[in-house]
Amino acid sequence: MSKRNLALLLLLLLQVVVIGFINRPGINSAPARVAFWEGVKVEQITGLSMLGSDGRSIILNKGEQGWTIASADHLPVDPQKMKQALGKLTALASDHLVTRTPASHNRFQVGVNRFNQQVTLLLADGGKKSLFLGTSPSYKSVHVRAAGDDLVYLVKDFSTWQVPLEESGWWQSRYLDLAEETLSEVRVVNRHGELVLRKGQDNGWQLDQVPAGKTADPGKVQELVNKLDQLNLTEYLGRDDKEQYDLLDPVAVLTLVGKDEKVVLAVGALDSESKTLVIKSSASPFYVRASSFTLNPLLEATVASLLRDDKEKDATGK
Repeated sequence: MSKRNLALLLLLLLQVVVIGFINRPGINSAPARVAFWEGVKVEQITGLSMLGSDGRSIILNKGEQGWTIASADHLPVDPQKMKQALGKLTALASDHLVTRTPASHNRFQVGVNRFNQQVTLLLADGGKKSLFLGTSPSYKSVHVRAAGDDLVYLVKDFSTWQVPLEESGWWQSRYLDLAEETLSEVRVVNRHGELVLRKGQDNGWQLDQVPAGKTADPGKVQELVNKLDQLNLTEYLGRDDKEQYDLLDPVAVLTLVGKDEKVVLAVGALDSESKTLVIKSSASPFYVRASSFTLNPLLEATVASLLRDDKEKDATGK
């Protein structure tokens, strides 16, 4: 073997030894896949807080009545949104190690003082666990570092929008808790008068006060009841009544009778600028705004509007 070939062979062997030394077991090695909150179960979580790089923050707490936004007058949190967020957070894991060095934390925006978002879990035993969420190489991936750890990972199928800093990203937008299957009566009082809808034995809705010689249209009656299920709020206004809400003399009052409860909703005057109306439920301490587009069918409903017209009656022969 020539001296040149011998030198190359020795150099190759040296490289193999160096690589083996650097990657020997126990030296800066990371598990194949890291679960950031391993062992933490959803039912153990009693609080969740988020802090943004711009100073915005939001705190959610779990109480006897469920989850509320503690940092915003304890507005009710949407249970489904909460379930999805906690499920995502407790399942966070990655096998894509990005860096081991603290000097790189700020570059990936997961540093102690420079981060995109900090997420903290409060556990039933009083413990806390925090993560720093950093830069996002793509729409549904983000760099993540656990507090107290130097290692930074890329987490896929997760984004900061799933743990928003905005109150509207968490609050319960469905204002009515009474599901249609539990309702037995709906009473509407508006500027046109009063109409009453009752559920029959076949679970179909029927109109009271049908004039002689007229027939209620089941489709129109059901459509009006369906509007109640679409009653979503657009803004929480707090717990205090105000004169401008116009609820001392409401434009409409909706009474919903369920299996075990009765809920009364008072509807205030239209705000022409926002195209919303203030509503207040007897089942909620909060005054809220809802879109006039959703409420108008209820505000303008009449007995006549729920009847079959003469042409339809002639066509069916009934």
